[in-house]
Amino acid sequence: MNDKTAWEQYARDAYTALAAVVPHEKLRFLQYVNSGNLEWWTAREKQGAVLLKHAKPKKRKQKVAETAPIIANPPLDNHKTVNP
Repeated sequence: MNDKTAWEQYARDAYTALAAVVPHEKLRFLQYVNSGNLEWWTAREKQGAVLLKHAKPKKRKQKVAETAPIIANPPLDNHKTVNP
């Protein structure tokens, strides 16, 4: 189910039902918000709604620096001795 409108209505109905029976001092209803529903949920913060906002995506670098490949088992230097 990917109907965002239906999910939002479900969340509001669940919050409303809980808010009717749980004291607002104890109710903590976590809800992701966006610009379309922010106003509705903000009005209910004092009654136990906890607003979760998505973090802004980080800007990626245009070009990744090139690095030397990592060798899992590099060859031993012939000038060094290894003690058994």
